[in-house]
Amino acid sequence: MYKPVNAFIFESQDGSSGVNEQCLAAFHEVILPSLEQISNCTRAGRDCSVRSPRRPRSCDVTRPDISRGSGRETETLTNRTRPPQIPVRDAVFCAGQIALVPCSMQLVNGPVALQARLCFSHMEKVLRAMDSRLTLTHVLQAHIYITRREHAAIVTETWNAKLQDIQEECDDATQVESSVVVVPSLPRGAAVELHVMAVQDSATDRSSHHTISEIPGGSVECRLLQSSCARYASLSLTVCLSDSHTAVDSVTDQLLSSYQDALHKTNSLSALCARVFYKSHDTFITQIATGLERRLSGGPAVALVPVEDLPDRVGAAIERRSRCGAGSR
Repeated sequence: MYKPVNAFIFESQDGSSGVNEQCLAAFHEVILPSLEQISNCTRAGRDCSVRSPRRPRSCDVTRPDISRGSGRETETLTNRTRPPQIPVRDAVFCAGQIALVPCSMQLVNGPVALQARLCFSHMEKVLRAMDSRLTLTHVLQAHIYITRREHAAIVTETWNAKLQDIQEECDDATQVESSVVVVPSLPRGAAVELHVMAVQDSATDRSSHHTISEIPGGSVECRLLQSSCARYASLSLTVCLSDSHTAVDSVTDQLLSSYQDALHKTNSLSALCARVFYKSHDTFITQIATGLERRLSGGPAVALVPVEDLPDRVGAAIERRSRCGAGSR
C-alpha cells in the first residue's frame, strides 16, 4: 500500500531581497489563512490544525481592489467575499476560490463537476482581473482541495479540460504542476477549492525535471517545474512507501537530498516557502512530516497540512495524468 507524503515548494528569484520578502509575505497573507480556514472546517474532535511557520517581520504587501463585470451590473468583490490574491512583480498568489454564484455569493447548487467548472472559471477571471494577459495556463502551481476521494477523477478531468480549452490552438502542451488533496470539509460546504500561483511568462517554454530515487521499501519522486523567465519554480516531492518497516530517517534523508539536488538545477533560486501534506491518521507518515519540518527549520518556511488522503497526481501536462511512481514525462 502506498503512503505518500507531498511537499510542495515554490520559489522566487533571490536577486532582490525585497521581492523575496514580498513572496514570503504573500505566502503568509494568502496561502496560510486559506489553509487555516480549511483546517477550521474539519470534523469535530480531530487534531487537524495547520502548523504555520513564523511570520516574517516585514510582511507588507499591496492587496489590489478587483471589480468583476456581470451583464448589466458590476459587482465589486470586497475583502469579506473575495478570495485573497496578491501580485508580486510578475507572479500572482491566489487562494480560497470556491464555486460561489457571483450575485448571491451562495454556493452553486449542483454536482461536483459543476462546482469544479465554476470554481476554475472564477479563478481564471480573478487572474485576468489582476493582469489581462494571465490565464489558467500561466499557473505554475495549483492545489485542488476536494472533500471526497471519489471526486478526484471528475475534478481532474474538469481541470485538464479547462486548460485544454484555453490552449486548443497551441501546438505545445502547457506544463502546470497540479495536485489534488482530500480534506474532511471546505468553507461553506464546498466540494472543491482551488489555490494557485501563476506567473506571467511564456508558459509553453517552461523547463521541467523529473526523477525517482529508490529507497528501502519505497521511492521518492521529485518534480521540478521552472518558469520560462527562470525566476520562479515549483518543486514537488512525493514519498511512496510499500513497507511499513522503512526507517523514518532514511526517508527524510532522501527527501532532503532530492530537495537539494532540485535546488541546484534552478541556478541560484532560493527556496522561500513550502506546504507539506501528510495523512494525519498515519503515525509513521506524521513522523516523516514533522522530521522534515525540523530539518528545514532554517528555511524555507514550512507549513504542515494534515489531510484525509492524497489521491494520484493530476497531470503535469494538460493532456495526460501521471501516477505516483510513474516514469518521466
